[in-house]
Amino acid sequence: MLADISVMMWKEWKELWQMQVSSRSGVIGLLITFVIFGIVMPVQAGATWVESAISLSLWAAIPMLLVGTLVADSFAGERERHTLETLLSSRLPDHAILLGKIFAVVGYVWLVTQLVFVAALVPVNIVHGHGSFLFYRPEVVLSGPALSFLLAALMSNVGVLVSLRAGSVKQAQQTLGISAFVFAYAIPMAVIYGLRLAPKEFVNRLVQPILTGNVGPAALVVSILLVILNVVLFSASRKRFRRDHLSFNE
Repeated sequence: MLADISVMMWKEWKELWQMQVSSRSGVIGLLITFVIFGIVMPVQAGATWVESAISLSLWAAIPMLLVGTLVADSFAGERERHTLETLLSSRLPDHAILLGKIFAVVGYVWLVTQLVFVAALVPVNIVHGHGSFLFYRPEVVLSGPALSFLLAALMSNVGVLVSLRAGSVKQAQQTLGISAFVFAYAIPMAVIYGLRLAPKEFVNRLVQPILTGNVGPAALVVSILLVILNVVLFSASRKRFRRDHLSFNE
């Protein structure tokens, strides 16, 4: 099983490399990600970037913004390039194909996310260090990578479901763009406006852990919910993924 998944992941990583690193648009996209999330925003936040849990918001935003573009190509791209039939006729079992595609995108996006937040320490220390070394709080160091992984997996599972149904990569990207907007902007904004109507004492209790960086319990609860959502969505992908049906659509 692991060998089959590894074979699929290796295939997907080679294609991701060609898409992201070997193309001009891919390189520009990565540079913009590093500049905005690794330089501009950390410098603007100052020491608060590492002394609180504010950075977790961007540790979550990067996977949600990057995954959609990549995972849209998972099956819709294979269909457009007329390589889906070849893939489906291989010896690889269904679960290996699905997991290989999901893990390849998740692994790539997760690695980029961690590199951005390690790189962010450089400008923060140069501008705001004042002779001391600033580093993320232990709770953030532990919860950030886990949350970014689970959120990348969540968006990848959503993306695979969309890509399985989409007739083209463009259609899949448009649908996933809406999903990313809902997860990264609409839901957080609804929460912010909802908090304005909540009692002030409740809001203070909710915001205080973020400002102090004591987000361990909250991150654990969110992680459990994300694990459940990922299991449900992957189960839906397994049910949707049928070789005979996809071959027929091809």
